[in-house]
Amino acid sequence: METVVYVTLSLVVLVILVAIGYFLEAKYKKKLKKEKKENNHSYKKKLRKIKGLKKQKKKFNELNKLSRDFFKDVFGFKKSMSYSEMYKKLKKDKKNEKELCKILERINYDKNKITKKKIEKIISLLKKIINNNPKE
Repeated sequence: METVVYVTLSLVVLVILVAIGYFLEAKYKKKLKKEKKENNHSYKKKLRKIKGLKKQKKKFNELNKLSRDFFKDVFGFKKSMSYSEMYKKLKKDKKNEKELCKILERINYDKNKITKKKIEKIISLLKKIINNNPKE
């Protein structure tokens, strides 16, 4: 008889613990979703700020920093990685990301290639990438 009471009590405690775990998991997922949305908004805000800069070289430097931060946060790449290394690690379906890496790699090796058209292309690609890859 005593064993039945302990088993029943154990089952009740187990059910309560499972219910608490389920509740906490749901709450955590909701919080995580909110943080992802806020983080994406932060990247978009920084991108808008960069668009307003006058000098192309300054825009490029800021886009370079923003891209590295984004790749670090979303894909876990180290900031010290070259864009060619990032390119190799990206999956085939990440076409915009790969294209951005190619452009940034080329310009990083030849700063004279910074043009308004290339800056606009980088901004366009980065905007698409941010929209399609919320921080995980």
